Amino acid sequence: MKVHEKIRSIRQSKGWSQPDMAGKLDMSVNGYANIERGETDVQISRLEKIAETFGMELLELLNFGERNAFYLATDNHQNSFNCKHLQSTDP
Repeated sequence: MKVHEKIRSIRQSKGWSQPDMAGKLDMSVNGYANIERGETDVQISRLEKIAETFGMELLELLNFGERNAFYLATDNHQNSFNCKHLQSTDP
C-alpha cells in the first residue's frame, strides 16, 4: 500500500472527511485531496504533521497495513541461528 493510500485509509477509519482533515492540517481541501490521490510529493514535515493528527508516530503511519514476520531457524547441533525477515504488503 502506498503512503497516500494509507493516509486515506486511516482518515476514513476515523470517520473524518477530506475537509475535516484539511482543516486539521491548515491546508486547502484541494491540496489535501492531491495528497490522498498521490498527485503531489509530500515532504517529511507534512507526513509528520499528518501522523501527529492521526495520533501516531511517523513510522507507524509508514508501516500502516504492512505485515512483518520473522522466521527463526535453529540448528541445535551447531548452535547457529538463521533469521529471515519476511514482509508482505498484502492487505
